[in-house]
Amino acid sequence: RERYLTFALEAGERLRTFNADGRLNEMANIIIKLFDYFQNSPARLCDCLSYNGSDRVSGWHNYGYVYFFLLEIFAERGCTILEVGDALSLWGRSNTTNTNVALGGSIGAWKEYFGAITFGAEIDRTAAGGFSLAQSVLVNELDRLTLKEQLGRYQYDIVIDNGFHYFDASVLLLEAAFARLTPRGMYIIEAVPLADVGRWSLYLSAAKYTSFIMSFPHARNDRDNCLLIIFNYGLNM
Repeated sequence: RERYLTFALEAGERLRTFNADGRLNEMANIIIKLFDYFQNSPARLCDCLSYNGSDRVSGWHNYGYVYFFLLEIFAERGCTILEVGDALSLWGRSNTTNTNVALGGSIGAWKEYFGAITFGAEIDRTAAGGFSLAQSVLVNELDRLTLKEQLGRYQYDIVIDNGFHYFDASVLLLEAAFARLTPRGMYIIEAVPLADVGRWSLYLSAAKYTSFIMSFPHARNDRDNCLLIIFNYGLNM
């Protein structure tokens, strides 16, 4: 039997919360404790993510159940989602072959499960110069504009950063996009490198974001099986 490696933030630590009240701390600890249950009994959203080709459930990452736990409230009332990522994560394929919006990847899953108004902002991780808000992105495989322009067009219930996966780029996007969240929205940064947890801890504490960082056991991924979730004005839903 393959042994699971537990990737600690520090010596067995799997959770850090910041500027959180008792309710948020309790919820975060429940999510951590439910890891084994959802690995054996995936929620419908996990099945939906897997069907659409997302690696969040049983691939390089295995934290898909957290989305079910946190975002289920939006399944009833609908939501607007912006996800920043590459073509493979957004559309379930590495290249755009035509001008039709694909039903695949995470964008397909959000539409299918939440009936969400979704915007996928496709970045080029190989772009010279790295990340900037002026970077040209392909939105929903149809419109080419800058991230700054896309952010300014709407308010979002959920923003997911599945982009460049390094600290400076994630902070830049967070500080631009958080202001575009609805009052009870959530901001999620995926695949946070464990090497960056210390920097994130200092930043989140100083900026007073209501948030938590979670790492999860994985048989192979000892680098970034980690989520950062930030709440707009706490959990008064």
